[in-house]
Amino acid sequence: MRANALRRLGTCVVASALMSTGVLGLAVAGASNSSADEPAPTPSATAPAPASFPLRPGDEGPLIKVLHERLAWLGYPISGSEAARDTYGPSTSRALASLQKKFWLPNDRYVTRKTWDRLRTLAGPVGELPEACTSEDSICISTQQKLVRWIVNGKVAMSADARFGLPQAATARGTFTVTRKSRDHVSSLYGTAMPFSLFFHGGQAVHYSAYFKRDGYYGASHGCVNLRDLKKAEWLFNSAKVGDRVHVY
Repeated sequence: MRANALRRLGTCVVASALMSTGVLGLAVAGASNSSADEPAPTPSATAPAPASFPLRPGDEGPLIKVLHERLAWLGYPISGSEAARDTYGPSTSRALASLQKKFWLPNDRYVTRKTWDRLRTLAGPVGELPEACTSEDSICISTQQKLVRWIVNGKVAMSADARFGLPQAATARGTFTVTRKSRDHVSSLYGTAMPFSLFFHGGQAVHYSAYFKRDGYYGASHGCVNLRDLKKAEWLFNSAKVGDRVHVY
């Protein structure tokens, strides 16, 4: 009588009934038993749990994706393979180490909650720029992010680390234009080389600085916007024209 009742319920219910009673070795007509032959997935084959703080090399998941987006927006490239898998790998470690050094954060290559909050503040809404930077081709300079961006058709074509003037010789903020260009300029006040100078406010210019290259953020300028990457400074010099907008904020 029990067998007849089970047959009337159908094969799906039969399978459910057998599993609930612990009878796992019986095949059901019309149902595949391939799962019984497959080994259970190992822990390494399962999706990793969402990462938590501190984030560290080897972590994966949605927080790493956000970390990559913010680092990339601040000028630190992430490898394609790490970005595709949302993985904290070698390029993420290098990017984070550079960021920590630039902004005087503990240089341990871990993302603590404090570092995460600082990174969120620095990056702001990823991809957003002041309207003055996107309404036309411009040199867009963020003093908070310590970054110069060259904007073409509303998109970032190049970004480079920057440093600015001392408090007593602060870099001017506001919207200006490139007034003149001087490839091999030498300061008439200090006698120092200012290669690839793009002047935008009196004697203040965006230019390459060998001192910035050597000393990093331990020094400052006399008001100019220093670049420490010679190739990027030359590229920007060749790309920008007299009359192009310069926005410092």
